[in-house]
Amino acid sequence: MTDGRTAPVAFACRGPPAMKEHSTDDRRTASPTTTFRPRTQTTGVTRLRAFLVEDSPLVIETLSAALEEMADVQIVGCAITEEEALSWFGSRTDGCDVAIIDIFLQSGSGLGVLDAMRAFAPPPQRVVLTNYSTRDMRARCKELGAEEVFDKSTEVEELMLWFQEQQAA
Repeated sequence: MTDGRTAPVAFACRGPPAMKEHSTDDRRTASPTTTFRPRTQTTGVTRLRAFLVEDSPLVIETLSAALEEMADVQIVGCAITEEEALSWFGSRTDGCDVAIIDIFLQSGSGLGVLDAMRAFAPPPQRVVLTNYSTRDMRARCKELGAEEVFDKSTEVEELMLWFQEQQAA
């Protein structure tokens, strides 16, 4: 942009919903090759960049809106399969600060994403947001490197608080 503002960031989501570009002044179709900005500053607090690994269009839309509004998190993209997620993470060394990962995906699994991300140097922070948050699943996710595991049905508020704590740290 030529007016001195930073360029918009792509919210590249393969599959539903359609690819979107988020900006403070407009929303338009983005190219899958759009470059991502590093962390941004808002009101003296570092704004975290998050990538969603989720296959439900409804969850993607509502969670994205909630995170951006309630926790001031910038959503930089999403993937609906394990393969898409690993492709995105593998092609960007600093694409996001936090990955929000569901366990059950359209293809593959969030556990596969967590396992593969352990090899990244350094990996982004990883949190799991799932409807399958049994004690055993929580333990397995933490073994694979998840900082926290939240239940989609009952712990979304706790997820928002976790992001707010990360922003303040």
